[in-house]
Amino acid sequence: MTQRMTLAGCLSLLLAGTAQANTLNVSDNSWETIGVPGQAKTQFEVKSDGSLSVISENSVAFRYKELDTTGDTLTWRWRVDAMGPPSDPMQVGADDRPIAVHLWFPEQNNQSSLFGGLAELFGYPEVGNALTYTWGGSATHPRTMPNPHLTEGQGALIVLQTEASATGEWTQETIDFREDFRNAFGKEAPQPSHIAISGDSDDLGGYREGRIADLRFAND
Repeated sequence: MTQRMTLAGCLSLLLAGTAQANTLNVSDNSWETIGVPGQAKTQFEVKSDGSLSVISENSVAFRYKELDTTGDTLTWRWRVDAMGPPSDPMQVGADDRPIAVHLWFPEQNNQSSLFGGLAELFGYPEVGNALTYTWGGSATHPRTMPNPHLTEGQGALIVLQTEASATGEWTQETIDFREDFRNAFGKEAPQPSHIAISGDSDDLGGYREGRIADLRFAND
């Protein structure tokens, strides 16, 4: 009995360690911020409950980190407390959103970087494909659509919550990013190289506020 209990305890610790290894701590110093030249930066702040607050007021920015390991799915909790003016994810110049989660994938087959010459000039990551999971836009939009800012076949927007979704309360998400990548780009996904969180109100102005917590990769 004692031996079985010891083995069970070791297994529990091992599983706990594995889960922890796949958890993305939003408060560690491995995260960096990318702004847009000429624009004010969205504000990112770790709150006392461990969540990350994303506040944009006539601003835009990405908070990102490089990934060492991933999994089969990505899960998180998020909420929106200030939606801001109605936006259109397919219209450049009107596609603001309070919060989004991005997965960036390495360049393949001589792709150009998502950030273009800025990647080399400012040391931004070199990204070949991008999946952007958004909160914002109308319920009439399809779940998956091309990213209007990127070259055809390079980026996809995936609407998980719309401007009609409930605000002020946490919503749980679980996404199969490999399936989303296949559906969006018609090829198998490499391991994502970076994850990013953003919020922006640089086009339509106004105040937008979101929050995200418990970001982690999991295996089926």
